[in-house]
Amino acid sequence: ILIDEPEISLHPSAINNLKRYILQITLEKKHQVVITTHSPKFTEGFPSSAIKLMKLEDNGVNIYENIDSREAFSRLGEVSGSCKRLYVEDRLMEYIVNRVLDLKGTEFIKDNLIVSPSLGGAGNIKKRIEATAYQKQDDCYYLLDGDQRVNLDNTNEEIIKREWLSEDSRKLIEQKIPAADNEKLDSIIKELTGENIKFYVSANSDGRNKEELYIAQRRFINFWSSNVFFLDEFTPEIALIKIDSDREYGETEDLTGKKYFVDKAKELYKTNVGSEDILHIQRQVLGKLSQTNDLYNNINHVLECIFKEN
Repeated sequence: ILIDEPEISLHPSAINNLKRYILQITLEKKHQVVITTHSPKFTEGFPSSAIKLMKLEDNGVNIYENIDSREAFSRLGEVSGSCKRLYVEDRLMEYIVNRVLDLKGTEFIKDNLIVSPSLGGAGNIKKRIEATAYQKQDDCYYLLDGDQRVNLDNTNEEIIKREWLSEDSRKLIEQKIPAADNEKLDSIIKELTGENIKFYVSANSDGRNKEELYIAQRRFINFWSSNVFFLDEFTPEIALIKIDSDREYGETEDLTGKKYFVDKAKELYKTNVGSEDILHIQRQVLGKLSQTNDLYNNINHVLECIFKEN
C-alpha cells in the first residue's frame, strides 16, 4: 500500500492517531505500507531500519537508508529546537567529545548539542549539578572523568543499588520515603556522589524546611541517575595514552596520565612547556581516534543515551 503525505491538513494529535491506526491495520492484515512524508511528527518512534531519506543533491537524488528520523529531517534543514548542553570537566574532554561527533557524522546531534567545559573542574561541576537538578533543567547533562565515579559495589550501602537504581545504574526505581527522613536521602546521595551535597532550601521554626529539602533531594537523585555520565577511564589522558601507546602506563608512573603528555611535549619543544603546549600534543594524539577505539565507543554510548527517543 502506497500512501503519499497522509499528514496534510491534519492536526499533530490527529497525525499520531492516524499513525497508530495504520500500524494497527498493518499488523492485523499483514500489509506492507510505504509512506512519503514531510512531517517529523509522523516518523517519531520508527526504527532507523524503517526510514529512507531521499535528498536532491548535486549528483542527483540520493537515497540514505537506516537513518534516524531526527537525523533525516536535520539533513533537510529542519530545526528541532531541542538543543541540549553537555558539561565536561575541561577543554581536553570538550575536544574529545567534538572529535567523536565528527567521526559519528550525525548532523542532528552536532546541531543540537553544545559541549561546555566547566571552569573549576569536578568540584565546581558537582555544585552546578545540584542547582541544575533543582531547576529541572533536564536538557543539561554532565560527563565526569572516571576518577569521580563512586564504586557502589565497594560501599556498605548495597541497598542503594538494589532499591534505588536499576541494573544499568541509570533509571531510578520509584520508592516512597517519608519526607521527614532527610538523613536517609542524604546518606544515599553521599553514596552515589562521594560528596556531602549542600541543598539550599528555606528555613522554618524547626530548622530547614524538610518537605522542600525532600523535594530537592529526590530531584537530585533522579537527575544524577539519568543525566550524569562517566568516562570509562580514570582520566581522558589515560584514554588517549591507550590510543597513542602500545605499552601499559599509569599504575607505576602516574595514575592521571598527565606526566606522559608533559614529557611528550618537552621532547618535542626541547624546553619547558605550558598548558597550551600540552593540549596541542593531546589534540595531535586525538587525531588517531577511530570508531574502533574504546574511547569512541564510550562517548558514543553517552551521546546515544542523551539523544535516545522517548
